[in-house]
Amino acid sequence: MIYAYRTDIGLRESNQDCFYVPKDGNKPFVAVADGMGGHLSGNVASLIATDSVRDYIEAESGNPRKTLLLQHAMNHANAKVFEASKTEGCEGMGTTLVMAYLEEKSFYYANVGDSRLYHFNGTELKQLTEDTDGNNYRRAGGKTPHAQHTDPCARYRTISESGCILRQMGKRGCSHVFDRRTSRMRTQKGDHMGIERGKGSV
Repeated sequence: MIYAYRTDIGLRESNQDCFYVPKDGNKPFVAVADGMGGHLSGNVASLIATDSVRDYIEAESGNPRKTLLLQHAMNHANAKVFEASKTEGCEGMGTTLVMAYLEEKSFYYANVGDSRLYHFNGTELKQLTEDTDGNNYRRAGGKTPHAQHTDPCARYRTISESGCILRQMGKRGCSHVFDRRTSRMRTQKGDHMGIERGKGSV
């Protein structure tokens, strides 16, 4: 397994990205988090999220189903970020998260927010994850399994028709969403997997 990574501050005043790639002896797990742009302590939230999912997965000594492992890791990280957001200076902080657990012939993945995971088989590049943002909410007719009566992006329309994040790490009540956002992808030798922090950052 070969890992490569790069982060760039872009047009921001501070870099709120955080990523994890395994060292020798660690479990084959990768993650990228992007602190919510413009929000206080987004860099703190992304660091807590990646550290929390790493620690949870590394501490797992059994052989659980990988989908459940990722779900539980995301719920654990969400609780950690939410708890930290109660401290002074961190109120309301949040982060996106995308992660994958790699095996010899497949990988399992999960995401929340607009951080994305791609698969490249040598001929086709395919986005595997789905952004949890206003675009997808409206493409689904304004209905999701957990928000069928109101448009949570309505107050953002004058700012952006496309951008608001509906689900993120660090929000109370998001755990039920994480339980439905894990999947598996079969791979072949020579395949590539790519993760980006958010829309337009590749």
